[in-house]
Amino acid sequence: MSVTVYKNDLPLEVKNKLLKERNIISMDTETNGLNPIENDLLIIQIRAGDSYYIIQFNKEYRPANLLSVLENENIKKIFHHAVFDVRFLMNHLVTNKVNNIICTKIAAKLLFGEEGKNSLKDLIEEFLNIKLDKGERLSDWSKENLSDKQIEYAINDVRYLKEIWEVMEEKLKKEDLLLLAEECFNFIPFISRVENMNIKNIFKY
Repeated sequence: MSVTVYKNDLPLEVKNKLLKERNIISMDTETNGLNPIENDLLIIQIRAGDSYYIIQFNKEYRPANLLSVLENENIKKIFHHAVFDVRFLMNHLVTNKVNNIICTKIAAKLLFGEEGKNSLKDLIEEFLNIKLDKGERLSDWSKENLSDKQIEYAINDVRYLKEIWEVMEEKLKKEDLLLLAEECFNFIPFISRVENMNIKNIFKY
């Protein structure tokens, strides 16, 4: 396992490697709040095979290489609670083209209901028997030099997503819910765009 922290963007060689070699990656973000219109995107985490990349986002710099990966239609991107992450990514990276999304939280809600266990911590414990330490969740992600504990926390949020999704994909198939899940995933960029316009509950009467 290798972990690399980059300022501003992925290097060109990493972008090219991902576009050439990967058809699925895991992604997450860290922010200083819950509203992408009012709060900042601070870091973006990526797992690609045994490689982990942490990008420290700079709002003065548009990360063209990261955008190439996000916008690529041939790479699946696994998130947990994708609407949250995609809203921040779309708003702060100024793109509407984040696509080919998988969301393990939506999958969990389809399988277990809205009141069932659907946090990433719960799913990892349920399916992989691994307990995560979430103590760094509210730490200062804007620091120039992330601590070892922050880096470990950040990579753990993408470390198990692929394995979790593989288990859930089989469960969705058995329950005849996979197509419905995929249709929900495909809707994420559209609802993210609407909510980033500060329009809430668009389907409410």
